[in-house]
Amino acid sequence: MPLRGKSVDLISLQDLRAIVADKVLEGKTIEYKEALPRRQKDEAGKEFLRDVSSFANAAGGDLIYGIREKNGEPVEIKGLQIQNTDEERLRLENMIRDGIEPRIPGITIRPITEQGITLLIIRIPKSWSQPHAVTYRKHWRFYSRNSGGAYALDVPELRTAFVLSETASERIRNFRAERLNRIAAGEVDVIAYDGPRIILHLIPLMAFDPAANYPVSALDRDRNLISPLFYGGMTDFRYNFEGIMSYTMNEKLRSYTQFFRNGIVEVGARIFNTNKEPNIFPATWFEDRLLANMPRLLLIQKSLGISPPIFVMLSLLGLRDLKLGDDYHVLDRDSLILPEVMIDSFDNKLEDSLKPIFDAVWNSANWPKCMSYDESGRRIKPQIIR
Repeated sequence: MPLRGKSVDLISLQDLRAIVADKVLEGKTIEYKEALPRRQKDEAGKEFLRDVSSFANAAGGDLIYGIREKNGEPVEIKGLQIQNTDEERLRLENMIRDGIEPRIPGITIRPITEQGITLLIIRIPKSWSQPHAVTYRKHWRFYSRNSGGAYALDVPELRTAFVLSETASERIRNFRAERLNRIAAGEVDVIAYDGPRIILHLIPLMAFDPAANYPVSALDRDRNLISPLFYGGMTDFRYNFEGIMSYTMNEKLRSYTQFFRNGIVEVGARIFNTNKEPNIFPATWFEDRLLANMPRLLLIQKSLGISPPIFVMLSLLGLRDLKLGDDYHVLDRDSLILPEVMIDSFDNKLEDSLKPIFDAVWNSANWPKCMSYDESGRRIKPQIIR
């Protein structure tokens, strides 16, 4: 399909005209609507919720409003009469939130206005927290999709959907565990050194779709985006079995960024003491580097058409005897496999999203919370200068 694999933010009126010209039929991952649903509690509202949930319960896809179709074939771009696109987007978001359970993370609603024509595209990612039910007039119904469109799930299909949902979280954690084992075994040669290390994973749920395969060669055109996260300096690049890697290597600084073909990003770096005290863990340093540089990693994923949710998983290795503060605040274990957090939108504020991870690090050194935040949860410069 012309739109699959293309970031929804990059879709233009020209792309939609190409769909009509090419007569791209409705199917499992695309559907056309001439007009927007007006109310949640009428039949059009019910159909809207059915379509959204069916995409999430299947392979994901695009709902495109403003295109007239006949027997599933797009025949004309009609456009929509929308006075306030922000209000319309909010209305549709509220319909989805109130009419589908559990909530579907990662949905993007984007109006496209060009040459006096307005259309609206809703991109629904394949969900790994499925199955999602339409809750309509106190009646629950589950839908999925095939090449013929949306259909109601039967009992055996529902049972399968629930099992797949449970295994998705296991696959994410297993991926992290396998990579950490390989790193510990020295199989990732650019960080084959002793001492404290940071390992960061950004794992989209859709990475475990068998069809997830992104052209890593496209990243070669803008190498700055995949340069190592924690250190500057001379950077080398190479393709490998997993995808493409960038790395820095010299006497003091070693770090890398690995982009996998399925959309996962892994970052590894040596924890370098900026204050020259060998037994101090530089907490604010690593927090600031993450907050400053993670946006470009998410931008890579977004540019390749990857949709949230994306799980952020941080692991800190080789911390034995390090302190976060004075002698009273010693990290209580050699490795911190920190709890994952979920980014359900590229618009999420990272300072808020990553705070639970930072809290856990400081908790491990006998602090009540991350001291880089005030009592209201606002990020500040901590009083502890270490």
